[in-house]
Amino acid sequence: MTQLRRLSKPFSRQMEAAKVRAGLKPGQPIPKGMPIPWSKNMQKTQRRLARLHARIANIRANALHQWTTLRVERFDVIAIADLDVAGMLKNHQLARQIADMGFGEFRGQ
Repeated sequence: MTQLRRLSKPFSRQMEAAKVRAGLKPGQPIPKGMPIPWSKNMQKTQRRLARLHARIANIRANALHQWTTLRVERFDVIAIADLDVAGMLKNHQLARQIADMGFGEFRGQ
């Protein structure tokens, strides 16, 4: 997570600078269809950020797959509680942890 934070911050700053170069005010949303000039360094940062997001997704998917495989091999009967995940996500204190767990993917596997 610290790597994600470390890469997201410069990308955000670069995006704000690109918006200013395009004639928008800082913090103003980009209108649909308006081209934003990306610098080479911004492209490199975006590529690094995309690779990190993909790596995090792969790590989470692998951990979930290993956990579910272990449970299926160890137990004969598995019962899954029907939780109101959408309602649980509305609790801002728990939302990040619940979203990270991937309940839907767990049920699908």
